[in-house]
Order: sequence, then structure tokens, then C-alpha cells
Amino acid sequence: MPKKAKGKGPSIETNPEVVFKHTGFFPGDIIAAPFGTDFELVGVEVKQMWPSGDAGQESETESSRPAVAIKAFGQLKSGMQIPLRPTTPDEFAEMGYSRRHEALHILRDTQRHQEKFQELLENTLPKPKKEKPAGDGKEKGKKKK
Repeated sequence: MPKKAKGKGPSIETNPEVVFKHTGFFPGDIIAAPFGTDFELVGVEVKQMWPSGDAGQESETESSRPAVAIKAFGQLKSGMQIPLRPTTPDEFAEMGYSRRHEALHILRDTQRHQEKFQELLENTLPKPKKEKPAGDGKEKGKKKK
């Protein structure tokens, strides 16, 4: 059987300062999308694209500075990560993306805490032993005549 190749996903930056600079939201925020669903902002992928012929050279001219390409990523409730179209805070606002109320963030965090607590309880408490069913009062070794 052939081995599955492990695909490398994008390197997503989750630093709050970087994510806020490019999206206007913080990582972990629940965002209401214009397409009618909520998702959690994961982070952004920042790529620097150098002008042709100047790769890695440092000079003070405007044309030789690298262009920055941004791609934001969100995570749906199903766990699937999706790329988002807007790349600036203004585009997020224009397209109708908005941060959900703080109460939803608190409920989400409380639910995650309860799930972790339940998992810890299941791992630390001994599992109950299965009891063997009691016989009908007859001994196995005796034969009927």
C-alpha cells in the first residue's frame, strides 16, 4: 500500500499584532460572514513578493520594496479551514464581515473548558469493571439425571 504524502499547508501567522494589522480582528474572534455563517479567525498568511530582478536586495527606493500579499484564514464549526477573500480591514468592513457579540466568545470558551474538563475526568477516573452475570443458581459441573 503506498504511503500518503503529507501535504504542507500554508504557514499561518497567528501573532495578534500581525493579524489585527491586516484584518482588523484578533485571532480567535468569532466573525459573522456575509454569506450567513459564523467562523473563527485563525490567522493570516503573509507573503513578500519581490520585484523581478531585485530578490533579496536592500535599497531605499520605493520600487525595490517587496509587495506584501495577505491571505486570511478562518475555521468553520466543522473544523474546516477556509481562505477569506478580503485582505485589508477596510475590505472586511465593506464586504460585511463583523465581529460577533462578546457573549458568544464567552459561551464558546466555556464550552471548550467543559469539554477539556470532561476529558480529564474520563482519563483520571478508573473505569468501572464489568460484572459477570450471575448464574441461575445451577452449578456448571453437575449433570442432570
